[in-house]
Amino acid sequence: MKATTIIDSLAVLTAFVGFYAAKLWLRSSKVSIIPMWAKYGGIEQAGGESQSNSDWIAGIIEASSEASELNQRAARWTAVSVGLGAITTIVSAVLPYVLS
Repeated sequence: MKATTIIDSLAVLTAFVGFYAAKLWLRSSKVSIIPMWAKYGGIEQAGGESQSNSDWIAGIIEASSEASELNQRAARWTAVSVGLGAITTIVSAVLPYVLS
């Protein structure tokens, strides 16, 4: 196998992993806060301001949890991408000398 084929394959893999991580970051930035009454197809209760606030707070907590999970996954995939990028750089510097 030629050195360029190995290096190109690693570079493409690095790019795909990086794009996947970026997609996760983007999804985490677009998580919407939805109050509980709206999430389950209801209407806002007339039970007073405290009930409305509770529904909004529950929605904020749920959205925060979803966004933080996506951020955590994105950070892991970003780390994989950086690692692959480093491996690609090292292989591209060393492999031509090893194969020649």
